[in-house]
Amino acid sequence: MEGFSQRQQNAKGSVADHPASCRGDLRGRGQPWPLVAWGGNGENNMKSILLAVFVVAAAFVAAEEPEQLPDNRDGHCDRCGSCQCIRRVPVPKPVMQKKTQVCWDAKCEDVVLPGPSCLCGQRHGQDECGCFWYQLWKPTWAKVITKTVPVKREVTREVPGVEWTVEERCCHCR
Repeated sequence: MEGFSQRQQNAKGSVADHPASCRGDLRGRGQPWPLVAWGGNGENNMKSILLAVFVVAAAFVAAEEPEQLPDNRDGHCDRCGSCQCIRRVPVPKPVMQKKTQVCWDAKCEDVVLPGPSCLCGQRHGQDECGCFWYQLWKPTWAKVITKTVPVKREVTREVPGVEWTVEERCCHCR
């Protein structure tokens, strides 16, 4: 029974079985030039490229200026003033928040749909622009329908919420 690596080699075939253009041998030296430039196989090349990108990104993050420290970092507890076993802890503060809610209502409107009209004749008219003719139409019937129109309303509500602050506390006040 063949070993795994030998079966894998037989399944892929050797590099010598393929013409130079399939091997990436564009320079006629017998080795594929993109892999030689990076040194190694394609999987290791991708890992090294990703590692390089990660290192460059980490350098940019480290180069940023540190955040301004808050004024309350004096090494004393903000509640009792003790300076033993001080830690910065998140503290919830209740606040009222304004939230805007969009509500939709419906408004009904009556609309008249006219039916066909009959032409009864023509009339002559005159005004400061001159003489003109207009047609006389006689309506036959009409229908009233009720149309529903959406109406948008915005309601501002005050709801309770939590705002987090960072405070220095001793082990007794936590």
